[in-house]
Amino acid sequence: VCKQYVFFFFQAEDGIRDFCLSRGLGDVYKRQLLESNAILRYIARTALNTGLYGVNSYENSCVDQWLDWVSNELDPVLFSIVIPILGYTKPDTNAYLDARNNYYRIFTILENHLRQHTYMVGHQLTIADISVAVILVFAFRLCFGEKDRQRFPSIVRHTLTVASQQSFQKFCGRLIICKKEFSPFSELPIEHNDKQKEAKNPKQYQQQQPKKESKKEENS
Repeated sequence: VCKQYVFFFFQAEDGIRDFCLSRGLGDVYKRQLLESNAILRYIARTALNTGLYGVNSYENSCVDQWLDWVSNELDPVLFSIVIPILGYTKPDTNAYLDARNNYYRIFTILENHLRQHTYMVGHQLTIADISVAVILVFAFRLCFGEKDRQRFPSIVRHTLTVASQQSFQKFCGRLIICKKEFSPFSELPIEHNDKQKEAKNPKQYQQQQPKKESKKEENS
């Protein structure tokens, strides 16, 4: 779902959409090109002068390599953690712990790369950077806590760099950073007001309830 933002991000980039439409390439919008990496590659290839696909054939291949890595490695691991936290699937302790182990393995690979490189490929922003950052928005919001940020400072630096782009903020919003990672095994917030009071201070709530019932009995 989150990669849908990427499509709109590149639509907003100055001149790119006009570039496509003026050369008869806007029919991609009519034909509904859906797969996220296909959309990224299409738009970057139709605006090669921006450098979004790298500046030479070698960098083009490196960008492709990282796009595939995001789809095959980063996406599955991160969403196996995020989906249970959001409550879309019932959490399984063993599966979640395995996902966390893979999470640290994948983030270590990314950290080691970004420790030596400002950007994913070359010396400027490419669609590889966008692909990584859009996925990490969810990590920063839900599971990339303070301890993780201290452990992976290069990932923090890179994500903040991409997230500071005006076009990124326009469609993805301001980067929200959790103080502590959420857990799918934490008690979910309860919407009902009375139950919220009970959850916050159960003893006090239980003491108050009989009083309300006794008043009803007196009135009756």
